[in-house]
Order: sequence, then C-alpha cells, then structure tokens
Amino acid sequence: MDDIRDNNTSGTSEETTGQYGQYGQQGQYGQYGQTPETLPPVVPTKKKPSRVAIITVIVLVAIFAIALITLAPSYMQARKFGKAIVSGKNIDDAVEMAFPEKLIKDRDDMYDTCKSAIQKSSREIKIKGNPSFLGVKTGKKIKSKDCRNIEKYYNFLCTMAGIDEKVKIQKGYEYKIKFKTGGTKYYMECVLIKMKGEGWKVFPASLDELDEFSSYLK
Repeated sequence: MDDIRDNNTSGTSEETTGQYGQYGQQGQYGQYGQTPETLPPVVPTKKKPSRVAIITVIVLVAIFAIALITLAPSYMQARKFGKAIVSGKNIDDAVEMAFPEKLIKDRDDMYDTCKSAIQKSSREIKIKGNPSFLGVKTGKKIKSKDCRNIEKYYNFLCTMAGIDEKVKIQKGYEYKIKFKTGGTKYYMECVLIKMKGEGWKVFPASLDELDEFSSYLK
C-alpha cells in the first residue's frame, strides 16, 4: 500500500498503469487528493432534442390524429357490418348500413330485394363452416371515378323504385372484413362510403366487382 500513497514512487509505465488500469497514473489525480477509485462517474451530457426533431414529432402526431378522426366513424361502421354479415345475425342492421334510407324505408319490395342480396353474401361466408369475425382492415381512399360509379349503382336502384332524388357520394375508403371459417382465414372486400345526408354506408362489393357492372349502369 506504501507505493500507492507515495506520488514519487518510481517504476515503469507498465507498473504504474497496472495499479490503476484504464485510469492511468496516480500523478494525474494526486493534486486533487483523489484516486481513480473515488472519482465520480462520468455521466454523458444529455442532448436537448433539436427544433427540427420536435416539429417532426408534432407533425406526425397531428397526421395520426387527423387520420384517426377521419377513419374512426367508417371503421366502426365496417366492424358492425362485418359482425352482422359474418354471424348471419342482425341482417336487418346490415341492410340499413348498406342501402339508402329512401330506398328501403316503407318500401317492402325493395327492402326484401336488398335483404336477399345481403343474406346471399352471408350464406357464402358460411359455406365452409361456422365463421368467426376477426376484424377489419382499412385500405386506401377511393378515387372520384369510383365514387361516381357507386352513385350510378344506387341511383339505378332508386330509378327502379321510382325515386327521383339522386344519391351523392362524398368520399370512400376500401376495407377488408376478415373472418375465419373451416380453420382458414378469409376476407371480404367492401367500400365504406360517406353518403350525403345519411353518413357512412357500406357498399358491399369490391372495386373490381364495381367495375364489372358499372359499365351498363347509366
């Protein structure tokens, strides 16, 4: 221990370094009356986040919040419709979510036609077993031409029912209703549309199917 206390102790650099390891020679600390073992730990200085990083975080949070507010109503409607059509229960609710009120309210013949279409889709889901609803997946926003084609579809039905008032589609988003049946996962494509005066509705078909029959709808 004497050689540790004596700052004048001679020796090779290897011997001196060996006493203190990575801290170097005692003479570096002797003037402060401290040995390496008693030195305070080295704490890295905390860097303050830059203004650019803060702005980036704020922008990302704002974008996420806007997306959540925009999609939340359509998302909840898609879930409600998906549960109804996969389970085969509450089919009447599914019909109301898929067709304009003016088309089915107090019109038993049109209501029965629309209900039959929804029931057919539900039966197709049940072909391979007892299905279970897994959730919905949000897709991209549909194009203006798709909104116009969906308008053609609903207005065609309204014309058949003798209704002059036209349907107006403001915007829409693609969705996939996910379910499991017979041990296999499947999904059903649909489009959530915002119908003027009625809010969010479910167009129970994919955009590809829409393209197939929109050509003969005027």
